[in-house]
Amino acid sequence: MKFNQKHTLMALVTLTLIASGCTGGGEDPNDEAAGSNPIQATSFTASPNPAPNGNKVTFTLELANNGNIDAENVVGKLWNPPFGEGDRVWSDADNGGVSVSDRSFSFGTLQGQEEGVETFAKPKTLRLTAPTLDEGQSFPYNFKVEYAYKYSTNGETTITVMESDQYRESGGEKSRTVNIDHNSAPISLEGQLLSGNPIVYYDGDEPPKEPEFCVVVSNDGGGTVFSNPTGNNVWTPNGDDTGEYTYGNNKNMVDLTVESVGSTGVRDPDDQGSSYSSTASDTVELISGDEARKCFQLRVGSLANAGSQMEIGPININAEYGYAENTGTQVTVNSR
Repeated sequence: MKFNQKHTLMALVTLTLIASGCTGGGEDPNDEAAGSNPIQATSFTASPNPAPNGNKVTFTLELANNGNIDAENVVGKLWNPPFGEGDRVWSDADNGGVSVSDRSFSFGTLQGQEEGVETFAKPKTLRLTAPTLDEGQSFPYNFKVEYAYKYSTNGETTITVMESDQYRESGGEKSRTVNIDHNSAPISLEGQLLSGNPIVYYDGDEPPKEPEFCVVVSNDGGGTVFSNPTGNNVWTPNGDDTGEYTYGNNKNMVDLTVESVGSTGVRDPDDQGSSYSSTASDTVELISGDEARKCFQLRVGSLANAGSQMEIGPININAEYGYAENTGTQVTVNSR
C-alpha cells in the first residue's frame, strides 16, 4: 500500500542477533570451531532503529581477520527476506529492484595481523528500503549473510633418517604421525609417514628409499570449503535466491601442494608416469565436507657424508581454498 499522510504509520525495526559471531565481537559459546576461523563477523546491525515505515535502512557488516595471513576476495551476500518492488518486500534504497550485486558487501582483501598487534574490524554497508505494511501489522524478516573468502593453510614439517645402529640406540620406536606446523585456519593439516618416522637404513639397504607421505586435510571451521575461488565471484548463488550456493564440482575440494626441499624429491603416485620433482600437487575431495587423505611419494637418499642421522626438510605443505560461513539477524517490522 502507499503511505497515507493522514496516519502516523511508523515501522519499528527491532534487531535481534541470532547467529554466532554477531554479538558485538563475542564468540558463540556453542561454536566449538570458532577459534580456528580467522575471519570473524564481529557485528551485523541495522540503522536507524527503530525506523519509519518504508524508511531507508543501512545494514553494516563488520569482519575482522584474526589470522596472520591475508584473506583475499572477501565478499558477503545478503539473503532470505523477499526483495524486489512493491509492498511487503525490501527494495533497493535508490534503484527500486534489488539484484544480487545490490545485496553484496565487498571487502576486497582483509590483511593478516602480526603477532601481538590488535585486530580491527572492517565495516561495509549497504542500504535497503524497509517494506510498507498495513496499519497494525507486524512481520519478522530473517536476514542471512553468507560471507566467503580465499584463504590458505601453510605448513611445514621434517622427517628423520637414521642408520640402524643409531635407531636401536635411540630406543627403536617409530611413529606414523608427522606433525605439520601450520597457521591458524579453518582447514587443518596432519602428516602420516606410512612406513613410520624415522626412516631407517639397515645393512644391505640400497638407496634411495621411497616412503609414502600422506596429508590428512580436515575441515575444522564448520563452514563450507571449495576450490578454485576466483575474483569477487567466489561462489555462484542459485537462481531461486534461497541463500544456498552452487559450487559445481568445487564444493568440498581443496587444492593441495607438497614441496620437498633438500635431498628429497616428491611425486604423486596416482599420476601415472609422473617423475620426482621439487613439488607435487592435487585437488582433494573432503568426504562429507569433513576430511580427506592424499598420499605422495618421497625420494630419500642415503646417509652418505651425513653421519648416522639427518633431518629431511623442510617439507612444505600448502592448501588453498575458498571458505564460506554465515551469520544473520532478525528484523521485525511493526506498523502503528
